[in-house]
Parts: sequence; C-alpha cells; structure tokens
Amino acid sequence: MSLDNSMDSLTKTVFEKLDDIVETSQCKKFILGYSGGLDSSILLVLTAEYVSTRNLDFEVIHVDHGLQDESVEWSKHCVRT
Repeated sequence: MSLDNSMDSLTKTVFEKLDDIVETSQCKKFILGYSGGLDSSILLVLTAEYVSTRNLDFEVIHVDHGLQDESVEWSKHCVRT
C-alpha cells in the first residue's frame, strides 16, 4: 500500500469516526487537546480538514503532559503552529 493510499485510508477512517461523534452528540464545535507530538499533530491536521468540510467550529487547546523531555520544545512548536 502506498503512502497516499495509507493517508486516504486514515483520513476516511478518522472522518467516519468524527461523523459518528457529531451524529451521536449533535455537537457543533470540536475542542482538541494538542501536545505538539506526532500523533496529536496528525489528529490536528485531520480534524482541521474535517471541520472545514462540515461547517463546524474548532478550537485547539495546548496540553503539556510533561511525559517527554522534548515537551518544552513541543510547547514552543504548538505556539508557532
């Protein structure tokens, strides 16, 4: 499977899960906890893309778990992002 196909599959899966959340909860706004790590960065990009196609509000809140030595640098990255 190519990288493009993998990303398409990931995007489709995330969008389906977010659709389920919106349908079940009738939410109009997403609030995402963002640490700046790889996983939350990917989720940030996918969620931003999702809400832009669904006319939903979106807010990002920085969360520093303090679990990694790099978390201070990630915090700086979050501010820049």
